[in-house]
Amino acid sequence: MAKSIDQLWGELQQIQFDESNSLPCEFHIWNKGAYRYQILDWFEANSENGVLSLQGKTYTTLWEEFGNTPINNDDEIEEDFHLWGKGTDRFIIWHWFDDQLEHGVISLIEKGVA
Repeated sequence: MAKSIDQLWGELQQIQFDESNSLPCEFHIWNKGAYRYQILDWFEANSENGVLSLQGKTYTTLWEEFGNTPINNDDEIEEDFHLWGKGTDRFIIWHWFDDQLEHGVISLIEKGVA
């Protein structure tokens, strides 16, 4: 019997990603080394209401939270931010937001949500 999205999501939350934010082992359809953001994209595309909807957060709220996430001089986040672990390059997260938003990150910046 195939696992539900919710079961897979629960299992994913138990995985400790390595310092490069990649899978330390195989998981579901992903090979060892798959990046955290790639897995999040899959959950977003395959969930009835999307992973972010399950968490009850809008992209605007997440962007505001991301704006409060400390970033070091190497452009890496200094603490975990949802599925992205400490050490993730901020531009990887920006790219994810760009992919999710019809008009990209610039639409949030233009609205003053930064």
